Amino acid sequence: MIMEPKDEPPKTTTSSIQPETSSSSFSTASVSNIDDSLMGFEFMAGKAPRTTVQSSSGGEAENNISVPQPIGWLQEIPIPPFLTKTFELVDDPVLDPIISWSSSGESFVVWDPVELSRVVLPRNFKHNNFSSFVRQLNTYGFRKIDTDRWEFANEAFRRGKRHLLKNIQRRKSHQSQQIGIYTGPSTEAGRSGLDSEIERLKTERSTMMQEVVELQQQHRGTMHHMEAVNERLQSAEQRQKQMVSFLAKMLQNPAFLDLLKQKKEQREIDSPRVRRKFVKQHQHEIGFPLTSYGYYTRSNGLRC
Repeated sequence: MIMEPKDEPPKTTTSSIQPETSSSSFSTASVSNIDDSLMGFEFMAGKAPRTTVQSSSGGEAENNISVPQPIGWLQEIPIPPFLTKTFELVDDPVLDPIISWSSSGESFVVWDPVELSRVVLPRNFKHNNFSSFVRQLNTYGFRKIDTDRWEFANEAFRRGKRHLLKNIQRRKSHQSQQIGIYTGPSTEAGRSGLDSEIERLKTERSTMMQEVVELQQQHRGTMHHMEAVNERLQSAEQRQKQMVSFLAKMLQNPAFLDLLKQKKEQREIDSPRVRRKFVKQHQHEIGFPLTSYGYYTRSNGLRC
């Protein structure tokens, strides 16, 4: 008789899976620390940090929330007041006879440096030195593009494009260039030497331009003086011509000539010399000499 095995319940393994509490907590902490670091870097880069919202199912949902970006605002470079004021002066139609845009709008022209120094510069820059104004333009990269007139240009200084002024940067000082000569390589030193030479030539050119402006002012003053002298000479010549014309007309009149002769004879009679001569002739005719005291003498007495 064959014995059939009895049904026995299935054997269960005594090994059980234990939760990895330590490793899971370590990974969660590491991920959270990495997320915090990433958020800090994103904030420093001017990006909006990511925020996580716990869902009802235990998962995490990411939402991008826009936040202020202070780094981008701090990186904006303000426009120098010199560039702003210069743009306003060039763009002002009232000042077109003195300073205005060129026909292309890519440069501007100073038509009257004397009036610019006398009227415009003191009101806007607190000085009246045209050469200082030119040096400031050179400092910000403007160049003189016409030798016959005061025309200056810059790639970021255009008519109707005020927003480009932020691209104009001030050139480095001569001192920083000298520092580059000592610290940089040989090529940089040679380039800095050329830059210093260029700056020296620009300074000399600015000095010469200032002298030219002063000579123009002196020339203008001399021209005004000569015009005043010419006006006085012309008025004197006009009066002289009028007198000559008047005398010519009077000399053509016979009655006027007779009147002149009579006045001449009358002046001769009234003169002291003629009067003394007449008295002597009269004394000789009547026979009464004149004493030293001014009295006439007679044989029978004295008479005043």
